[in-house]
Amino acid sequence: MTLKRRGANYVACCPFHNEKTPSFYVSPSKGIYKCFGCGKAGSAVGFVMEHEHCSYVEALRWLADKYHIEIVEKEESADEIAQRQRRESLLLVSEFAQKFYASQLQTPEGRSVGDVPSALPISASEASKTLPSPVSGWDGLRRARPRWWMPPLLRATKWNIFWPQGWPCSTKTAA
Repeated sequence: MTLKRRGANYVACCPFHNEKTPSFYVSPSKGIYKCFGCGKAGSAVGFVMEHEHCSYVEALRWLADKYHIEIVEKEESADEIAQRQRRESLLLVSEFAQKFYASQLQTPEGRSVGDVPSALPISASEASKTLPSPVSGWDGLRRARPRWWMPPLLRATKWNIFWPQGWPCSTKTAA
């Protein structure tokens, strides 16, 4: 592909579709490309991914190789792997809980609880992200959780709120 300078940008015929008139623009100052013919757009890495049909990591390696940049890859230790997996588990459980409680506010019972956030100094959208609803009962989230959460994921996240103390999945036993 031959790029021709046009002002501060470059223009060429798009490599993603056949065309006679150039509609593919590259903005070096912004680090982006855009084809006004087919609509494809993105960054330099995105372009390599699209053009070479490769993943993000492969595109980074391709660019590093092309520009003679050495990539130093670090092997994760067992502790680092465990910490990363725990963070990912916590994120999954937290996202599910947020979506569950937000959906509970959309039920008829949840709408009746909806007046409570108006008394708080936060917006309704913020309240739907942060306030749990008592509508579903004490074990609503536990009942709504996916089957694959049993018990390793819950143990890894150390979220006792899903199970009464002493149940097989809780991280602490009843006193």
